[in-house]
Amino acid sequence: MIVLELTPTVSNGTAYAADDAVGGIMTLAGCADVGLIHHVVIVDSNNQKKDMDLVLFSATPTTPTADNAAFAVASGDIAKVIGVIPMTTHKSIGAVGMTSASGLSLPFKAVQAGSLFAQLVTRGTPTYTSTSALRVCISLLKGGDAE
Repeated sequence: MIVLELTPTVSNGTAYAADDAVGGIMTLAGCADVGLIHHVVIVDSNNQKKDMDLVLFSATPTTPTADNAAFAVASGDIAKVIGVIPMTTHKSIGAVGMTSASGLSLPFKAVQAGSLFAQLVTRGTPTYTSTSALRVCISLLKGGDAE
C-alpha cells in the first residue's frame, strides 16, 4: 500500500462558492502505473465541515481550474477523469475536522509515468484562515497488490 499526503494551497480569508475548485491541481507522484484507490482522508484545520468531491485524473488536465474559480472540466479532458470521490462524512476531533471515504476500489491507470492528478471541488461555501488549512491523504494499492 502507498499513502500519499498532499497540501493544496487554498485561499486565505476569501469565501469559496459552491462548485469552486479548492486549491490547484494536485500531483500524486510515485503512485504506480496501475492500481486501486483504497481510502481518502481530508484533514481540515479550520473544521469547516463542507462537502467536497475529489476528482481524479489519469493525466494532467490541459485546462486546469484555478483555485477559488468555478470548477469545469474541458471537453478534451473528460476522458482523463478516472473517478469522483464524494467526501461527505464529517467529524470533529477537537478543533480539527476530518472527512473520509473508505473501502474504495477505484481502478486507475496513470498515463504519465506513475502519477495521477486530483482536484478538490467544494459543494459548500468554506472560508479558510490559512493557505495550508487542508491536508489530503490518499491510500492506494499498486499493480499486483491490487489484484
